[in-house]
Amino acid sequence: MGASFLCAFTGIQEEVFENSVAYLQGWVSKFKDDKTMIIYAGTKAFKAASYILNLKAEESKEALPAVAMAA
Repeated sequence: MGASFLCAFTGIQEEVFENSVAYLQGWVSKFKDDKTMIIYAGTKAFKAASYILNLKAEESKEALPAVAMAA
C-alpha cells in the first residue's frame, strides 16, 4: 500500500498498477479474516509514505486526493 501511495503522489500510476493489484490480491483473504487489518495496514502505509516524503500533517491532508486517486 505504501508503494501505491508513493506512486500516486509522484504520478507513477499506469506502470505499476498491475503489480500493485496482484500484490493486494494476495492479501485479500487476510483482509476478509480481520476487517480491521486493512485500516491498520493503510494507516501504517500512509504514515510511512508521509515520512519518506517528509510530509507534515497539513501537507498530508493536501496529498490525500492524490492517494485516493490511486486506490
